[in-house]
Amino acid sequence: MHRCAYCGHHEGEPYAGGHKKYDIDHFRPKSDPKFQHLKNTYSNLYYCCKHCNISKSDEWPSPEEEAQGYQFLDPCMVDFEDHFRVDQVSFMLDISISSLQNAAAYTVEVVGLNDECCIKIREKRAEAISASEDMERILDRLNRLANSVDDPEIAMQLYELLPQVREANARKDELQVWLNPQPS
Repeated sequence: MHRCAYCGHHEGEPYAGGHKKYDIDHFRPKSDPKFQHLKNTYSNLYYCCKHCNISKSDEWPSPEEEAQGYQFLDPCMVDFEDHFRVDQVSFMLDISISSLQNAAAYTVEVVGLNDECCIKIREKRAEAISASEDMERILDRLNRLANSVDDPEIAMQLYELLPQVREANARKDELQVWLNPQPS
């Protein structure tokens, strides 16, 4: 499965649009004369979604911006998880990426990593993980109860859990595509 070098979305995720919505980005822009020699250099070519490629376009920080630490984080040289975090305010998932430094802020802003479409995909992925975890907890509880079904009270508890299992399983199946995206 292929992912966008910048936002990390799988090409198989529903909102990602499949491989036809992915491009090759020239990390150091081929339109910038100082990077012309990298135009066909493999290490300068990154697979990315159209959203990120169009947002980044031919942008590159000015020498003044670079002096202040504003630059693109190179997704092939750094681990984005070291520079971004997912905000969680209350129990609602606020999955917008938060900048931890100037370079991260520059990358988030220029590439559009907090645009609505990126946030929506991160929210759906988190919802899918939550549904899967819910199902695991319910199944674990059912297994524990099933091991001691001699007791009529426990049998009643099992019957009460069945609708919860059906609901969680339906939710999990509906959201499974976010955990295991399929290539298009």
